[in-house]
Order: sequence, then C-alpha cells, then structure tokens
Amino acid sequence: MQAHGLQNQICYGIGHDDPSVTAADKCRYDACITAPENFSPGTQANIKTLPGGAYAVAKFKGPATDINDAWMLLMREYLPASGM
Repeated sequence: MQAHGLQNQICYGIGHDDPSVTAADKCRYDACITAPENFSPGTQANIKTLPGGAYAVAKFKGPATDINDAWMLLMREYLPASGM
C-alpha cells in the first residue's frame, strides 16, 4: 500500500474458509484495498472486481486473537438470525 501511495484507501478482508472446518494451513484469506481505475500493481498484487450483490460486512476492532470469536458470532448467530 505504502509503496504505491494507497495507504488512505479503504481496507477490507475476505475470508474464504471456516477455520473450525478447514485446517489452519489451508485457510484462505484475501487482504484487500480499493484501488483507482488506472492502478497497475505490477507483479506484487492482483486486481479483482467484486461483482454486485448482497455481502455481509462487519467492522472488527480488537486484537487479532479475537478475530475467530468475531467470525463465529457473525457466521453462527448474526447471519442465520438475519435471514440471509
């Protein structure tokens, strides 16, 4: 981010696996930022466009050791109760 002057962009993460089902060394996670239309990352990053649609979005603030608990709350309680 800093090397390309993108430190003020929106940051987000995309978890692809359930750590209670998938082995830790097999869990996939994309660390993402928004980028301007004309951004060219070279070989250090991939550009993806997220398709339109419904997404679950949650803010997390706390130590990394609490991420799993927040993820489980979102997946096991919030989303099922929301009807999604």
